[in-house]
Amino acid sequence: MTRFSNVGVVLEASKLEETFVKALGPVSEDNTYNVMIRGMSKKFIFQPDEPPVWIALDEVVDPQNLGAIMRTALFMGVDGVIICHKNSAPLSAVASKASAGAIEERPTYGVTSLMRLIQISQSNGWHVVGAHLSPDLKRSRPLHTWPVTGVDQPTLLIMGNEGNGLRKQIADQCDSFIQIPCVNNNDSVVDSLNVSVATGIILAKLMNGRFLNLPMNLKKFPHRISTKDLKIKAKKEAKAAKAEAKAEAEAEAEAKTAN
Repeated sequence: MTRFSNVGVVLEASKLEETFVKALGPVSEDNTYNVMIRGMSKKFIFQPDEPPVWIALDEVVDPQNLGAIMRTALFMGVDGVIICHKNSAPLSAVASKASAGAIEERPTYGVTSLMRLIQISQSNGWHVVGAHLSPDLKRSRPLHTWPVTGVDQPTLLIMGNEGNGLRKQIADQCDSFIQIPCVNNNDSVVDSLNVSVATGIILAKLMNGRFLNLPMNLKKFPHRISTKDLKIKAKKEAKAAKAEAKAEAEAEAEAKTAN
């Protein structure tokens, strides 16, 4: 048997390459669509009741955020992730580690003009949703107002830069916006979420229809007891304990009398 030691061994790996795309093609009646890649197209198939969902990252610069988004997207069943070629985090070792292998498992798609990709995809029937902080935008919908069944049409979700969000020209091109409201009523310095965390929350809402198709293992769990009910329960237990003690005392007395 030959033994190998991993001490002092260096593994050289080739650089991860992006597959550049032009746009998302129209969805056909046979539940397929093509992604337009330079010089060719790639066919995708989806379930009839599960409209395809893609993510496009508008200048996400932190490699750990990029990796975390790639990991979440793969886990949640997102069909693909598109990254702006310029002003974005590279497919580095840091991003790969944060993705827990997701970057290596399937192709990462790049685009030179996100605006053009959005425009062509929209003409092909894709609904473009931008993640935005402001609830005051005309086309903005808070997270909790979206349908429980998730999206009902091919959807492209746009996630913006960590500091500036979506670029204005990209935001102006979106069909609608989704906003995660802050439920902390106290004044706080925390007024937003990390982009990778926000991506996971939004995907859970947009793709909830796929969860509804999963088998449900429903179990009955005890409900939390209110303070009032706890007091009532405590009184009943105390009363029962007192009655039990009284009965035991009477039984002992009867036993002594009988003797």
